[in-house]
Amino acid sequence: MVSGLDRLPWWGAIVGGTVVARCLVFPIIVKCQQQATNLNNHYPQMNEMNSRISDARKSGNQKEFIKAYTELNQYQKAHNLNPKVGFLAPLIQMPIFISFFFALRKMAECPVPSMQTGGLLWFTDL
Repeated sequence: MVSGLDRLPWWGAIVGGTVVARCLVFPIIVKCQQQATNLNNHYPQMNEMNSRISDARKSGNQKEFIKAYTELNQYQKAHNLNPKVGFLAPLIQMPIFISFFFALRKMAECPVPSMQTGGLLWFTDL
């Protein structure tokens, strides 16, 4: 598979690399979307528990705060809810695609001769 990559034009390498990267992060995106849907379905109950936590914190009632917080944690565990999973997709995608961007930008800044003819259609000079 790697032996043929040296004959691939730059536009193909860029598109292919992007497709491969997207395919690699796709399962993570699906998991995050499923978790978001699950959280959305349980939002009314969790919102009520969060308001109880907030009210207990404002009133300074430590026992009620701990009780409400424990109930929220138990509810999340019982329904397999993890609000932190929503941050997983951006945290994984950002370094991958930012590194793609900076690598392509640096290659465009320094003279890579094969990028002058490695384009497609109307953008022949990358």
